[in-house]
Amino acid sequence: MEARSRTPPRLPPVILRTPEKDALLSTVTGIKSKLSQLAAQGAEATKMIQRGREILDNVTSETAAVQAELSVLVESPVPGGIDPTLWLPDEVLVAILCYLPYAWTVCGLVCRRWNMLCQRSEVHKSLKAWKGRWTEYATGHKAALRLQGHTGGIQTIAGDKGKIYSGSLDATIRVWSEDDGTLLQTLVGHSDWVLALALSPTGGVYSGSRDGTVRAWDDSGQHIGTMTGHAFWVSSLAVDSSGTIFSGSYDKTIRAWCGITLAHLNTLVGHTERVNALTISSSGKLYSGSQDHTIIVWLARTGQRLATLSGHTDEILSLAVGANGTVCSGSRDGTTRQWSDETFAPLRILRGHSTAVFSIAVGDDGTVYSGSMDASIKICCGASGIRRYTMEHVGGSVDALFVAFDERLYMGSRNSNALFVW
Repeated sequence: MEARSRTPPRLPPVILRTPEKDALLSTVTGIKSKLSQLAAQGAEATKMIQRGREILDNVTSETAAVQAELSVLVESPVPGGIDPTLWLPDEVLVAILCYLPYAWTVCGLVCRRWNMLCQRSEVHKSLKAWKGRWTEYATGHKAALRLQGHTGGIQTIAGDKGKIYSGSLDATIRVWSEDDGTLLQTLVGHSDWVLALALSPTGGVYSGSRDGTVRAWDDSGQHIGTMTGHAFWVSSLAVDSSGTIFSGSYDKTIRAWCGITLAHLNTLVGHTERVNALTISSSGKLYSGSQDHTIIVWLARTGQRLATLSGHTDEILSLAVGANGTVCSGSRDGTTRQWSDETFAPLRILRGHSTAVFSIAVGDDGTVYSGSMDASIKICCGASGIRRYTMEHVGGSVDALFVAFDERLYMGSRNSNALFVW
């Protein structure tokens, strides 16, 4: 038989390995492994997002149910006077009371605790003011009174004992009757803008100016002395209970002066940029706000540095102390912050302005008024931080605010020669 020829078996092609090919193979393998890990992480993230959405839906639903229940409780008193919000701290409950669209007398019917909170002077006054007087201005049904006299914009306001003082870019200080707005006097002496005012505890007023000086005026309007020493503008003033005068300057320092002799007592150094604002609490602490984004707390009596408050993301432009000791700060970052005068802890952030907060005033009932370069005044509950009203287009940048004893609000602007009164 004829033998069949055998086909030789196919051998796999010989692949010549090189260091370059080994490196490429290693890279490809690593990429595949990373892609596999990313795919697993993506799947896990998708599950977490889905779970988050479910939680958010549940929270939203439960919140709506609680709000509905709260509204029912407000509209119909609870049998037996049981407190439906026993688990809420007083501060949170005050915030709810300020926000609810009901009269305080209605809220007080819910239970004994609600009634007691509604009888608190700060809550009572705030609710009464917000639901009455400010509504007319905020809705445009009533216009502010304008006091005419200055020939330049108004940068600072102070007042006491029936007199209102306004400092202006026209380098003068005007004295007005708090009763009827009559112009009583014009104090002339500074050679440049008047940027700061502070009242003397014995009567009269102190004024700080772009000319670098601090001037003292007695209750009759007579100039009684000039304090010199700052190397740049005097931007802010404050006076403690002993009569010591403090002046903040663009030269980055704070100077202390004797209220009797007007002699220089001490220089407080701590800020790294200009000092824009000063205020003194009833506990004798001096607060200074600066372009360096910080607030320094000093013991006014000795000049000892107690603390540095940080939180604002831009320069501090205004400071004020409320009757309850809460310290308020306004910043170029557009926010107003509240701090504890006792612990220096941050309490809350009041938002709403679109740009720099140039001025702050606090009423006796704790209401916080903030004025901004955005030409608006925000009126907030000092106890909760809730904003109740906004007065827009009030005449320009709101550079100065002052709340009088009778709760009248005075405003000054660099863009207007008039002193506005609400």
